[in-house]
Amino acid sequence: MKYNIDYGITNLIPEKIAKEYKCMPINILQNKLSAVVSNDTCADNFTLIREYFNKLGISQIDLLSVAEVEIERLINTYYAIEFENYDIRCEMEKIRNNRDSKALFEYILLKAIELKSSDIHMMFEDDFFVIRFRIKGKLKTFAMIDKLWGENVVRVLKVKSNIEVSKTKSPKDSRMKFYLEKEEIDIRVSVVNTIQNEKISLRILNNQDIPLNLSELELNDYEKNIIKRTIFLNSGFVLICGPTGSGKSTTLRCLLNELNDAKRHIVSIEDPIEYTMKGITQIQVDNSAENAFNKALRYIVRQDPDVIYIGEIRDFESADVATKASLTGHLVFSTLHTRDANSAMERMQNLGIDRETLKSSINLIINQRLVGLLCENCKHKVIYKGSCIEELEIKPGSETYEAVGCEVCGYSGYEKVVPIIEVLIFNEDLETGALFEKIFKLLHLGKIELKEALKYLWY
Repeated sequence: MKYNIDYGITNLIPEKIAKEYKCMPINILQNKLSAVVSNDTCADNFTLIREYFNKLGISQIDLLSVAEVEIERLINTYYAIEFENYDIRCEMEKIRNNRDSKALFEYILLKAIELKSSDIHMMFEDDFFVIRFRIKGKLKTFAMIDKLWGENVVRVLKVKSNIEVSKTKSPKDSRMKFYLEKEEIDIRVSVVNTIQNEKISLRILNNQDIPLNLSELELNDYEKNIIKRTIFLNSGFVLICGPTGSGKSTTLRCLLNELNDAKRHIVSIEDPIEYTMKGITQIQVDNSAENAFNKALRYIVRQDPDVIYIGEIRDFESADVATKASLTGHLVFSTLHTRDANSAMERMQNLGIDRETLKSSINLIINQRLVGLLCENCKHKVIYKGSCIEELEIKPGSETYEAVGCEVCGYSGYEKVVPIIEVLIFNEDLETGALFEKIFKLLHLGKIELKEALKYLWY
């Protein structure tokens, strides 16, 4: 559905109220306000919405009913950081008045770094060029500008990252440096063509507030003891499983840092290398070359490694080299995209590794997810109105909490993102469940959103 949305009209109603009433203003003309509301909004909410706008002096209100998910999309898109922070709003107003593309691009990078964003997304959407930050794992709109100015910002980005400006049809990858008070920030750039124009993704590689060692992973004593006991063995296979975006690479980085004492030769194969680690031999694989990953795997075994880190088990050859290396005096770490420990074993067997070999090689399996802990300063209580979710003991009338966003949490709605893990020593009867128990407890303590818990339940 096409809307003629006045950018900045969200100032009429705070985001917290918009989410509670499931309502967002679209535009106002001659004191007549147009707004969208969820199609399951009750009569009481309609009354509250009208009363709220009447207090602002707006008596004529045209309410358009849309699906609840559409309300969520609009609120999450148009409630921008630019209007929630006075200093940012003032600076953006100066840049808008001068229409300075270079200044805007540099300010985007500056604020993304200050707000500890891991990624910046820039894309053309409807009538706008939308700039979003990923903060604590979630996307939040920073600002919107008109499409023509957006095209100029993209040109500035391409020049700074040595991408040919005229080429817009094929995907492009590059890197650039940004300097902040003499600190060098490394940024990975990805540009792809879409039906509306080009889509930009920037990964800020050394700006993430992520753990660096085992003590920062917030594990309990049992988990720490199990992990330390296994990663300091001379040989064996440590496998970390979970879906994409569950923090597997971050956990592996912490484990490698525990071992990185200059007494062991640690070698990694990565695609691509995102973080440089001193004292570790890091090899970046060129995927344009045929079979490059597996060739690199075969060669590093000849480099006298004590510890081998393989970014991901992809096929039979990588699985075969990893298991054989773990059985011949090497400590091997890798990841696998699976739901749980049992699925990891099945996947390895499907790749062609027999169960007896796996039993002999695997020391430890770590199954994990990432969850966002809600900001205690701004989280919003909601009454659940859906059908019963027996596994989570949620029924109509249950109280749950949702993220909103404030200055304290960097407008993300979350205090921090933490890994939720279960550690499993391999045996014939793998028992799982600890991960679900942790998710269940955090939900009922009001620490995470219901939809965060459902990600684990339904994956």
